[in-house]
Amino acid sequence: MADSVNKLVAALEANPRMEANNVVKLLQLLPKLQDDGLIKTAIRGLKQFFVFVYQEDVSKNLNSKRQKTSEGPASHVKAAEDAFTAWVTKRHADYVNHLLTLIDRESCSVSIQVTVVVALMESVRSVDGLGRFSPDLYYRVLAVILTSGHIRSEVFTLLATKYFNFADVRYYTLTSIKRLADAVSLADSPSRALVSLAAIKQLSAAKGADSSSNSSTVNSSAAPARRVFSLMACNTYDLLSKFEPAATALPATDADP
Repeated sequence: MADSVNKLVAALEANPRMEANNVVKLLQLLPKLQDDGLIKTAIRGLKQFFVFVYQEDVSKNLNSKRQKTSEGPASHVKAAEDAFTAWVTKRHADYVNHLLTLIDRESCSVSIQVTVVVALMESVRSVDGLGRFSPDLYYRVLAVILTSGHIRSEVFTLLATKYFNFADVRYYTLTSIKRLADAVSLADSPSRALVSLAAIKQLSAAKGADSSSNSSTVNSSAAPARRVFSLMACNTYDLLSKFEPAATALPATDADP
């Protein structure tokens, strides 16, 4: 299987367009891989393919605006490009789903979790157009990270040290927390949401706060889920305000008094 993965990735990296079907093969192999090195290789190949495709799409759009021609592209060429774009969109959705499932596994190693988050964040900044932040995809990524009981502290350190330096990431982190809070009703079991509070405490620890709060489990008999998300939002605000106090604004929440 190692030779298969390495060959598929090498061919895909050498000629992304001609070897695009390797994306399907790698996506089929990814859930079956057990070796961390092979998983990282497969993710690298897939990540680079999608970045290439989205970058290529941006370049084509820019070139088409600059070119002044009396006739548009041949209809069959446009149809082929539209079909390829639709295919890429579906495969990227499969790719994201695979990564979100992978990172939420109890058996997922620290190094794979970090690799997955880096790959997902690359998609966040490219799926809507290279360099454009995708709030919806970031919300999905953050929701899994904050509500999983299996995310390691290194992932929160990565977020805090590599990504929270950017104003758009800080802003969409807060708005995502707000969306999560709004999505949780008092009838929901608080146990899974309480894991999220521990996750935020890990984020705080990553920036030098109370490092004793790195537990991934919390007593499920504590506060209701909505109160927990309110506390989670406040802790996130406290964390992010350390980066740029004047520019950090906490979205309104339906917090319990």
